Amino acid sequence: MNQSFWRAVGDLFAELVDAAVGGDFASILACEAPDDMRDLLERISDGRATALLAEAQTRLAMELPSTSIIEALPLPPAPPPAPIASPATLAAEQLAASVSKSTAEAVTDGAFEPTKAPVGRRTERIRFSTGAPAARGGTRVVQVTDESETTEIASRYEEQQGRFTINVKHIHGYAGPRCDLLSARPASTRDVALKTGSIQLAQVERFIEVKGRNQRTGAVELTENELAGAEKFGCLYFIYRVFCDPTDPEWRELAILVDPLSSPTKQISRSARFYLDDNSGADWFQLVRESADPA
Repeated sequence: MNQSFWRAVGDLFAELVDAAVGGDFASILACEAPDDMRDLLERISDGRATALLAEAQTRLAMELPSTSIIEALPLPPAPPPAPIASPATLAAEQLAASVSKSTAEAVTDGAFEPTKAPVGRRTERIRFSTGAPAARGGTRVVQVTDESETTEIASRYEEQQGRFTINVKHIHGYAGPRCDLLSARPASTRDVALKTGSIQLAQVERFIEVKGRNQRTGAVELTENELAGAEKFGCLYFIYRVFCDPTDPEWRELAILVDPLSSPTKQISRSARFYLDDNSGADWFQLVRESADPA
């Protein structure tokens, strides 16, 4: 059984228990033998390993359709809007939205121009400093990227390339697109998909996962679900990394990586999970408080 099969198991279990179990299934993928994988799944799923494996085998048979077989991808409506906030909270939110909108308009009104990628850094050495932050160079500027802005920048780039996006970030689970945006052309394809609530997979030109960062270098990570999407869609799966300079509210850069699993900088990390129960071989000790009176 390959890793794609076990990721299908992980997605299925996540749907059944409505919880994120990426760490659990990272441990399963780290096992060397199939028997060890099954034993760990048995523990995690409270004895439902057989049923989960059977269902995952059925689901794995579903593949990306060829040109002769067209499959519809459902597009459920976005979640309902949040309840109306208090006047003070609403005023603060409107002010933040106004600032974000003006920044986004200032950035996305122009065209996207090619620029140089950051130079890769060697990581063999570990660098460290001691002392308080002020002693290491003063105050550090930190800014959390605005998800709506980064998604808008990615969508604006697609429009300039003649493609039009559908936001599917709210769709979760094994049957979802496993990304943030679907990109298709022409605009009428997007409009029909939004109106009917579905789109043919053969019409999707790009499955786009958007990652917003306030650092120009450094890695971005894919979740188990996103990684499975990258495996399934291959050269149709893209990572769009939007760099938001924390020192310049108008400086934005977009990096695009196609088929991320084929990138030479790909690094798959491993982790392990241990249960220190009666079958683990661990020795247990109970701390007993002794009385101060020797009598």
